[in-house]
Order: sequence, then C-alpha cells, then structure tokens
Amino acid sequence: MTKGNLRLVSPRAVIGTVPPRRRPNADLRTREYLTETEVERLIKAAKANRHGQRDATMILLAFRHGLRAAEIVDLRWDQVELGRNACLHVRRVKNGIPTTHPLQGNEMRALRALKRNSPFVFTSERGAPFTQAGFAKMIARLGVEAKFKFGVHPHMLRHACGYSHTRRPQLLAAVAGSDTETQIPINVAALLILAIDDGFRCYSAKTRRGGSRPIVAGTFACNH
Repeated sequence: MTKGNLRLVSPRAVIGTVPPRRRPNADLRTREYLTETEVERLIKAAKANRHGQRDATMILLAFRHGLRAAEIVDLRWDQVELGRNACLHVRRVKNGIPTTHPLQGNEMRALRALKRNSPFVFTSERGAPFTQAGFAKMIARLGVEAKFKFGVHPHMLRHACGYSHTRRPQLLAAVAGSDTETQIPINVAALLILAIDDGFRCYSAKTRRGGSRPIVAGTFACNH
C-alpha cells in the first residue's frame, strides 16, 4: 500500500559535498606572470605582516630563482651557503635538474635575518615546515593587500623570473649567441634561460634543408 504523504522532488542542483569546478585561468586573469615592479609591491605588502621577514624572503627567492611553491617550502638550510661565494643549491621537482645559483646581497641579508630553529628555511609559528597551501593563501592575500586587479598565485613568481630576463640583454646574448641563422625570439630566449637551468624539454623543428636547429617560435615546451 502506497503512503499518501510521499511526493516526488527534483534533485538538488548543487551537492554540498562536491567542490565547485575550477574556472580556467583565462577567465580569472589576463596573464600568468608578474613584472618586477609588481613583485616589489608584493614584497612591500609582505613586510607589513607579523612574520614579514619570512614572507618577504620567500617571495624574493621564489622570484629570483624561479622556484615553484613545492621547491620554496621544501628549502632547507643545508641548501644555503652564505660564505664568500654565497649560493643556493636548488633541488627541482618534476624531474628538473638540480643546480647551483649565486645569491645576491639582499638575498643573503634576508636569509641571515631568519631564525634557524628548524632544518627548513621557512617554518610556521609552531616550527613546522611551511606548506604549499599556506604559501598559496599568503600570496593570494598579499595580492589583495597590494591592490592588484587580478588574482595572484605562487606560480606567477616563477613566470616572473623568466619575464624579468627579457629585460636583461646580457643574459639573452648568452643564450642566443651571435648565430643570426637561429633567430631566437626574445620571449623564447628568456624561457630558454630557465630551460638550461631546469631541464625543460625543448623540441627542435626541421629546417627547409632537412636539418634541425635548437629552437624556433612555436616549438618550445616545458614542464611547469
């Protein structure tokens, strides 16, 4: 016997246990990098935080050395040398090639000002290693405080590193060389600087003579 108080209802349009689908980056912002001036604005906003020295140093190192969020939060003191030939031993993720980068004066001063209570360079208030999620939230919050008109995320600092190299002709000359036949575009050459450092996969294109050349426009690919 069917109960008379039962009725058909339409399914719920939104299920509370299912997170909303992430919008494409192109819908959120018009570009995926920051300029050097914008990075400076982000660092200035970070210095106003309760742990301003730590936060500003994280942004500075991520920008200068093209570090991913996973690489900056995993940075340890045994990777840092602050002696006469100060350098940073970078361990890359995503099958990247480990490399050694020189440290500039402001980077050394910023690192020396940090406390060394943990094997990790950047830690939380409780002394635990900083997390990728925490770094991402911090960057997003600083973007709002710095009054950016678009959302900011940590990977934009890595892209900002490549973008800044396009403003340094001496670095481009070291990559492109004097071979006029290659004709490497300036934006691709900037990415190649990171390619040499990070083991990016670059694909060559066939020339009309049946040979190959290192890089041409439209044939560059990398593992972010």
